[in-house]
Amino acid sequence: MFTTKSFGDNSLVFVYDYHAGADTLLMNHFHVEGSEGLGGPAVEVKEDTLWQYIIQISSALTAIHSSGLAVRFIDASKVLVSRKSRVRLNSVGIMDILRFEGNAAPQNHIPRYQQEDLVAFGHLLVCLATGNLSGHHGDNYNTAMNIISKKYQKDLVNLIQ
Repeated sequence: MFTTKSFGDNSLVFVYDYHAGADTLLMNHFHVEGSEGLGGPAVEVKEDTLWQYIIQISSALTAIHSSGLAVRFIDASKVLVSRKSRVRLNSVGIMDILRFEGNAAPQNHIPRYQQEDLVAFGHLLVCLATGNLSGHHGDNYNTAMNIISKKYQKDLVNLIQ
């Protein structure tokens, strides 16, 4: 991270590793219409692929949470998938900068942030399993769970619930 005036203002620039050929889950599994990123599924997510995502993302969350940290930003546009379905979490740490809490003791908020990570992970799984980016919202949840229970085996359905 660094600041610059190269863009004609005071800019804060975040720098992450570049992974050639990597796409986001949003790009891989959803049609993106305009700039809103809404639309139907581009490719149905097969159960074995969904399990690969679950294992890798949950392993990353375990490592991050066991270090006393939180991701704070998990959605289809921020999870990268590179060759051989290798998953990488993107934009980790940005929320700590954008929503800096000043004098508040950050360690007091970590358990809440970690819980929010798990909820966001669940929302991501519902979106992927249903092919609907808003599948986890309000009344859509019951419909989403019906769709998931018809498409996937019971172990996966139980995990997502």
